[in-house]
Parts: sequence; C-alpha cells; structure tokens
Amino acid sequence: MLDGLRKSVSRALVGLATRFSISALDDLLDGAFAGFKTWTGMHVSARTALKQPEIRQAILNLAYDMARMPLPVLERAEDGSHIRRREHPLWRLLNKQANPEMTALELRRQQWTQFLLEGECYTHIEKDLAGRPVALWPLEADRMQIDGDIRPGVVRRFLYTHRDGTRQAFLRDELFVMSDLSLSGQRGESRFAEASESVGLSLATMRYAALFFARNGRPTMFLTHPTGFKTDDEEEEAIKLWNQRYSGPNAHGIGFLKKGLEPVDLKTQDNNAAQMVETRRFNKEQNAMLARMPPHLLQDLSRGTFSNISRQGVEYVTYALLSLLTLFEQASACQLFDPLEQERGLEVKHNVKALMRGDVDKQASFYTKMIQWRLMTVNEVRELEDLDRVEGGDVFLQPANMIAVDVDGEILPGQPALGAQSSPSETGELGERILGRLNEAEYLSSSQKDEVLELLEEHLGLAA
Repeated sequence: MLDGLRKSVSRALVGLATRFSISALDDLLDGAFAGFKTWTGMHVSARTALKQPEIRQAILNLAYDMARMPLPVLERAEDGSHIRRREHPLWRLLNKQANPEMTALELRRQQWTQFLLEGECYTHIEKDLAGRPVALWPLEADRMQIDGDIRPGVVRRFLYTHRDGTRQAFLRDELFVMSDLSLSGQRGESRFAEASESVGLSLATMRYAALFFARNGRPTMFLTHPTGFKTDDEEEEAIKLWNQRYSGPNAHGIGFLKKGLEPVDLKTQDNNAAQMVETRRFNKEQNAMLARMPPHLLQDLSRGTFSNISRQGVEYVTYALLSLLTLFEQASACQLFDPLEQERGLEVKHNVKALMRGDVDKQASFYTKMIQWRLMTVNEVRELEDLDRVEGGDVFLQPANMIAVDVDGEILPGQPALGAQSSPSETGELGERILGRLNEAEYLSSSQKDEVLELLEEHLGLAA
C-alpha cells in the first residue's frame, strides 16, 4: 500500500517534467517526496538504493546473468522435441538487437533492473502491419499510470508520461509486462522498498563511515574554559583558530592552549567497539538475502571455501534465477506470440547450461557416469558442450567394453546410429528423457539412482 502511494506521488511529480530539466526532476524524485523515510532518517527509493554498493552489485549480478543467456525461439514438434526457429523476428529482438538504439542485452538488462527495483517492468512492443514485432522499446515503471483492476469485464488503460512531458496511451497487447510479488495481484511491489528499513540501515552505515573519515575520525578531546568567554564572538574566534591550526593536515600535532582553555579527554567508543565492520558485513548478508544469492557473489568470502562456492553457484541458478527466468518465459509466451503461434507451441526458453557447469573434473565425471550407465548418448553430451553431432553417436554404450547396445542392454549389430539427424534437444527435455531411462534402469541400485538425481540437479539444473 505504501509502495503504491509512493508510486502515485512519483507519477504526479513526473507531470512537472515540462517545467523542470530532467536532472532537476530526478533530484526532486530523490528528495523528501519520494521513497520511504526509515527510522535511520534515510530516504529509500530505487535511485537511493542503487547508491548502496552491495545492492547495486546484487542488481548487476541478477540483471547481467539473466540478460546474457541465449534465448532461443522454440517450436514443439509432434514427437515432443523442440525445433529452433531462428527465422522468427523475436529471435533477433531477444538475442541481437532489440531496437535501433539498443542491443538485446541492454534491453533485457534494463527490464530486469526495473523489475528488481520497482517491482514491475514495462516494454513497448512495436509491430508492423501484419502484427509481427519489429522492435522492443524500454519504458520506466514509475512513469506508467494504470486505470482499472485485473478482473473480468474490465479493460485496463495504460497511460505513460515520456521524459519530454508528452503522454501516450497503450493497449494491453502493445506492452510486455512483468510484475514481482504482490499481495493484491494488481501491481508488483519492490522487494527493496518493502525492505526499506534494512536498506536504510545499509545507507546509514555507509553514510556514517563516510562522515567519520571526512571529520578525521573522531574528536580526541574537549576544550573547557573555567569562567567562560565574555562574548560569543570571542568563543567562535577561539574555536575557529583551534580548528585552523590542529585539524586537517595539521591534525595530531602539538597544540598550545590559551585564554584559559583546558583539555578534557573524550571517552567514546571506537569503531571496533561499535562493531562497525560487523554491521557492514551483516548489511551485506541482508542484501544478499533480498536478492536470493549466496554472499560470496557480493564479495563476502567469510564463509566461502573452495569446496562450497561451486555448489553455491549452482544453488544460485536453481533457487534465485530459475524462478525469474520462468516468469520471463511464461510472460513471453503469453504476450510476445499471437494466438496462432501459441497454439503451435512457440515459446522462448533460456539456456542455463553454461551457468550450471561446475569444474572440469566434476563435469567429466558426470558425463562418464551418464554414458556408462546408459542414461546419455555421446551426441547428447556433445550437444551440452555445443559440439557438432557425430555419426554413430546416438547409441548407448555398454560399460564392460563400451559396445553399442539398446536401452534394454541388447547388443546392436554394426552399431547403427539412431536418428543422428534429429534436432538438438534442450536441457529440460534431455533431463526428462534421462529421468525416464532412470525409472526403467533396473540394473542400477537405489543409491546409484540417488546419485544420478543429485548429478542431474547439479549439472543440468533439473529439480527431480
């Protein structure tokens, strides 16, 4: 509710764009009228949150990791396999150039940044006369005004205010929309705005550290006068003279007191006693939690080891990225393809296999076991490594002497290839085939099957 009020106020301020410069408007949006004022006294908004290094790094990690993944356009064939459709106009928009001004990575990075900071993102889908998408243009979430609720019989109106003050109305099928968690289901809520107190503490800690060093740490003493100064001007002159002589480059020198001044030691806590370092590390852990990523991706290696960082990287993809990528894929299937294409089973699917790879030894061990246990063929392994298929690579190999056999273990005479010209399979489809083979593999013990399930999750990102 408070997030909606903040966005309403921000959108009202956008109307002043025609009277102020863009920089002046941005400063106004960052002031007392935007964001949440936390108990620390810090105002938290999308722009102020980005000033916190760990939050900025978390946003960059998520936005870049998801934006750089290949996003092929696929069509499901009658046999259940996927056929790549590089000729589809969406392939170029999502993988090469989104519009004449932006690459595909730049647009998708902007989409995810808006989504994570504002709780929702909007993209204008420019179409030709035939209704095919020809360009994708970024929109700013805080400049979008929506009239109407999500309910039967209600057509929502989208009114956008451009930076030059002009307003443009959009139909729903002209927009690509993604929303983060929302209690009402109407508009997404910013995860950082909802956790404004935690973000405000991070900003306040950073500000305290900056002011601490800007003021040369802390005062080392108080100055007292036994009878007090006769006038305020005399007091100000004495303080000014002392600061000129013994602050800045002249600090820690030998001072000479006059006019009856006497020193008094200042008993204060230092930064170690105030747990300054621990507080900043705690803030980093909190920000990592908000982004659902392991702390080592925010340069917190206090609990990182050579053995667990590789596993944490896999969990980052499994638990942080896959849910967001699924959201993008489902939104794309509903909003970027026309009804006929949806009936044909056209969709986009991120290729996460590059992020799921562990070290070389573990990857080689994984492939070896999958081949020896007749759960993968040589060509399926080569597909995962982006290598060309080879003749005879679609047969299973018997572990004893590596001869070609079928799925039941019967030796194949002449080792013929089984459909070497079939289209490359996707990681998810391959995982489903392996699971099917695993269920039929009575020659494997229960412990071996459990090991296979763990390997599938680690190397293919398949939650069995």
